[in-house]
Amino acid sequence: MASVVILEPLERRAVGDLVASLLDADPPEELIADVFARTDGVPLLIEEVVDAHVRAGSVQVDAGTARWRGGGRVVPRSVRGMVEARLDALPMQQRDVLVAFAVLTRFEPTELVASVVGCSEDVVGAAMSQGVDAGLLATRAGTIAFRHDVIREAVLDAAIPSVVAAMHLRAAAALGAGTSDAARAAHLAAAGCDDEAAELFAVVAVRELRAHALLGAESVARKALELAHGEAPRATAADALAAVLAAQGRWAEALAVDESTVASSG
Repeated sequence: MASVVILEPLERRAVGDLVASLLDADPPEELIADVFARTDGVPLLIEEVVDAHVRAGSVQVDAGTARWRGGGRVVPRSVRGMVEARLDALPMQQRDVLVAFAVLTRFEPTELVASVVGCSEDVVGAAMSQGVDAGLLATRAGTIAFRHDVIREAVLDAAIPSVVAAMHLRAAAALGAGTSDAARAAHLAAAGCDDEAAELFAVVAVRELRAHALLGAESVARKALELAHGEAPRATAADALAAVLAAQGRWAEALAVDESTVASSG
């Protein structure tokens, strides 16, 4: 008679030890953080994610030394295959709901998900139930979430890119203005609307500056400048970043931002 052994998720230190064993090298901290965050310490997923990083070249191992090269998040082929098989067993609208969940990265309110998909809230509820039964979602502290972040990424990776982009646009429209501006900007950027996203991120940066959240304001302003391509959005983003740097007393850097913007527009 077979025995069932339940393996508990590994803690961060143990994840680091397992990654080191898999690579036969001391792993970079960035790799450990990425693997731990996306797998929740599940050993099988850890092995798959590490293998995907090696295949993608985001981590390079040479003579017992592992170097982090960064890049986009990788989705293991085995995880994607598993996710695709379980999605294929669901009705089309329920599959779309799970993609919308992955786009939104959160599961409430259900009316927002229904708006992004273009379905009823009853369909959203049924998809949540089916997602749990399929092992893609789990109930945690009274809320529904993907079992692991890498599964959410696999859902997005398996979806048609144009469908994902359309959902990001509908999410940006459904969120409305105000406190959701950062989320709206992120959705616009994911949909490829870089200049619109840049202008909205600049608005968020100025708001953070007024709230004296200088580090957060700088991060958002730099993201805005990175995304901006058009002359007007780039000027708006540069003004926001220069203002944040000036508020920190970094006058030379603020001036350099203004000068580089003028030079690029010239």
